[in-house]
Amino acid sequence: MQTKESAGEIDIAALKRKRGQAKAAVTKMMTSANEKIRENKPEELKSVLESLDLALAHLQEVHKCYHSRLTDDIDREESDAYERLIIMNIHDVRHEALAWLQEKEEDGASVHSYVDDELDVTTQAMFSEPPADINDEDSAAAELEKIQALRKKVKENFELLLRRNKEEFELELQRLHHKAELDAQMQHNQQKMQAFTADLHSTPKIGKIPTTQQPSPFQMADDSISQLLEFSRQHYQAQVDTLRLPPTDLIKFDGEPLQYWKFMRLFTTMVDKESISAEEKLTRLHQYTEGKARDAISHCLYNSDPNAGFKEALDRLKSRFGNPHSISQAWVEKVLNFKEIRDNLQLRDFADLLRGCKDTLAAMKCEEELSGRRTLFEIISKLPSDLRAKWLNKNYDITKEGHLPKLNDVVNFVETEAEKRSDPVFGGLIGFKKYEKPNNFTSPTKVSKKHRQSYPTTVKAAAVCESKSARTKQPAYLKCLKCSEQHFLNQCPGFRSLTVPERLVFVQEKNLCQNCFMIGHSAEICTRNWVCNVPGCGQKHNKWLHPNHTNRQETAAGQDSTDDTKTTQRTQPSRSPNVTCGFAGAANGKVCLPIVPVVVRGKATNINSVTYALLDPGANTSLVSEELTKKLKVKGKPARLDLDTVGGSQEGIFTQSVDLEIDSLHDGSTYTLNGVRTLKKLNIGLSCLATPDEAARWDHLAD
Repeated sequence: MQTKESAGEIDIAALKRKRGQAKAAVTKMMTSANEKIRENKPEELKSVLESLDLALAHLQEVHKCYHSRLTDDIDREESDAYERLIIMNIHDVRHEALAWLQEKEEDGASVHSYVDDELDVTTQAMFSEPPADINDEDSAAAELEKIQALRKKVKENFELLLRRNKEEFELELQRLHHKAELDAQMQHNQQKMQAFTADLHSTPKIGKIPTTQQPSPFQMADDSISQLLEFSRQHYQAQVDTLRLPPTDLIKFDGEPLQYWKFMRLFTTMVDKESISAEEKLTRLHQYTEGKARDAISHCLYNSDPNAGFKEALDRLKSRFGNPHSISQAWVEKVLNFKEIRDNLQLRDFADLLRGCKDTLAAMKCEEELSGRRTLFEIISKLPSDLRAKWLNKNYDITKEGHLPKLNDVVNFVETEAEKRSDPVFGGLIGFKKYEKPNNFTSPTKVSKKHRQSYPTTVKAAAVCESKSARTKQPAYLKCLKCSEQHFLNQCPGFRSLTVPERLVFVQEKNLCQNCFMIGHSAEICTRNWVCNVPGCGQKHNKWLHPNHTNRQETAAGQDSTDDTKTTQRTQPSRSPNVTCGFAGAANGKVCLPIVPVVVRGKATNINSVTYALLDPGANTSLVSEELTKKLKVKGKPARLDLDTVGGSQEGIFTQSVDLEIDSLHDGSTYTLNGVRTLKKLNIGLSCLATPDEAARWDHLAD
């Protein structure tokens, strides 16, 4: 459209210039005729009038071409007025000249015959004037014959000249028309090529044509043709490269909301094109769906209108499986149900999952679905302990800036840490480690039952054993775990109606933290700054788990045993968080202490060793044997230790203070112990280690 308009404008401008040149020639002849009258030259005046006829005929031909290309009514009216004015001026000049000739010529016949012929050529058709009477005298016939022969020759020469001018004009018009088309096409191709090569640094960009200096038409035509050829070559090469690509496999959509956007993007790119019929699109859409997705659109195949059937199928897929709420809910469940992170590869997978979740929700403008504080807490809880500590610092910096952390902050944090640990050289320095048991590792099932020892101990906070089911975290914040209503557990009337032991059993069965009632961690590592607000307590447990006085008296009664009794006081372990128990060794009894295998290493030497650790919640200092510190090649600082035990106290023990790190063989968690005091010997035997069969007799230790 742009090419045709440009060509039309150039044609009209060229014709207008041609008409102006023809009018100038007519004006020149009219001026010359007036001069011949003043100079009294009748013969030359006749020649001028003949030239005026030729100039007028040429002017009328050019004006006719110009007038035929005008489309605006006002322009056409002005063109008609322009022509009438010129013809009237010529008519006045000719009549004045012919009247003067009639007066000067003695032989009026010759003059009248000339005048009649001239009027017949120029004015008879337009003004409808009747011809003058012709003199029948013999003397005028010869002169008339001579004039007619001369006019015939002049007319033939004029027609030849007119044909040549017309051919030259048509050639010039075609050249200008072709030039205008090339210019318009060149500008159009420049825009397309600039968009096509925007990101290709190797392809130079096409500059704009300078407006201050117009290039020659031939140069512009050559440049346009070269650019057209180059663009055609690039377009052809792009098609060839596309055909050489391996065929793309379109995944089948089974109705999974998480796959909806991926499937629709691939389907739109490969199938949903304007060149493909709606019937073919509908058939392919049915082919690449399965399960409940295919069942939802199968009836669309029977629609008599393929366009309506295809549109209905797309709408049903979007409403059924592309609903933003369904997709966001599926992403929430997938993220919160991610498996336990045990190595760097799983951390990388978790980061990729979070990025996919974040980008999908952002595209649907549902990013706030995963930006809640509880949801972010669940995501961070899945990270290793050292990354959780780093996130505390990151969260502190974000809140200092005056806003709460969002999902994007967590995603960027996890991706950054995953990139650090994915380094092929140094990534393993802080990565997860897997340890094999040494050859001298003693299995708990082979521990001798001889030389049993008794240890009176006070357990102030019973640890909650994390079972394997705790690793599969459900979105607990969505509903109450007791009654499935939309409120927190501590607000549940059914939970409040239970007794304290029943509440504790429920919390342990659901693998909840006894402090914040969240899934996935214990009260010992809970990051909440909550403590029991019962007067005089202040311990790190929820107030709804605080034991009443009856339970305390019942548990305190277990301390009334004496050392000289020969009977065994053995009862089912209480689920109360504060339990005081005593035991006296007997022939058929066994005391099981919380002894677990761990990997210990020095922070400075990084030498590992597998050993056993006694978890004593009543101690305020961690102890290690000197034999183990020598094995780890750990050197500490001299320190003084006052040791108070059940059997007595020792003061002024000279020892050393060392820094150690321990790794759990259960889930790979790492803990840092600073200021551990060394002793020559720790009087703890493996006879107090519980075997798997013995631990299975208690529900909370069965896993």
